[in-house]
Amino acid sequence: MSKKCEHVITYYNAVNFLNKGEIVAVVDVYHCRICKKLFADLRRIGIPFVLEPKLGFEELEEGNDWFLLVCYYGEKYIYNLVQTEIGKKLKHTCIGGIEKEIECLEEDNFYGNEIKHKLIRIRKYLGKAVDFYY
Repeated sequence: MSKKCEHVITYYNAVNFLNKGEIVAVVDVYHCRICKKLFADLRRIGIPFVLEPKLGFEELEEGNDWFLLVCYYGEKYIYNLVQTEIGKKLKHTCIGGIEKEIECLEEDNFYGNEIKHKLIRIRKYLGKAVDFYY
């Protein structure tokens, strides 16, 4: 049985997220220098900092990757950092605070009927800016 890595985490890169050309968030990406596992932290621009009741980095579960999930309804939108993979189901808090389960069908395109969802894979855009509206 393999020994669990005692992570040595260092800053790795970032992805800037825009909505219609305006920067709204940054995902800071860190990695373990030993096992190369990725860790991510979402920073929302222009929203007062609220300390989450957790300490340290959330570990990426086996078989998942980091995504930004964007939910759009008309001109309203919300987004959050999630771990999932294409083909899996994902429970999340959607627009209006409604708990919703979606099937992760594809990345980089909006899908859904009334409320549109878009998954953006973080590792694909390291060091870049992504406008999630388009």
